[in-house]
Amino acid sequence: MKASRVLSLLPLAATAALAALPADDGVVRKVAETIRTRCPGARVESTDRGLIARYRTMTFTIHPGNHTGEFGEQTRREEGPNFRGFLLRVERMEGDPRAWELVVPQMVDGPYYPTFFDRPPTADGKGFYAISFSWGRGVDPELKAAIVAALPRTRWPERPAAP
Repeated sequence: MKASRVLSLLPLAATAALAALPADDGVVRKVAETIRTRCPGARVESTDRGLIARYRTMTFTIHPGNHTGEFGEQTRREEGPNFRGFLLRVERMEGDPRAWELVVPQMVDGPYYPTFFDRPPTADGKGFYAISFSWGRGVDPELKAAIVAALPRTRWPERPAAP
């Protein structure tokens, strides 16, 4: 795993920290600024391709499911948001997003928290953004709305109506 750099979220250091973000068409910078402004307690890390933002996360022990809906016996450890937290990954990728098996946009309602996945194209059309956004069910709705508004996306998937 490549090392990442924690971006300082102090007001005086914010400009220099954002300069450490990878070059893109402004999307990653916009998301980082939104989080810095709306959630000063969040930890934002710059990666080679984008960012990872964490706020009130923890490690869960999960029985992974498969495509048939069955759960495996072996558990795995996975980082995720606690009740009032979030975990966001935004990375610029090269190539065609259709090469991925994941159908997007997609909302996965896991046992502990929901996760939104998307692969919207970059402005230059040469790549796409790999987005994974998980949030706790008690996260501030205004914070969640601000993060969603900052993300590039094809569309926000609606949950199907209950029968």
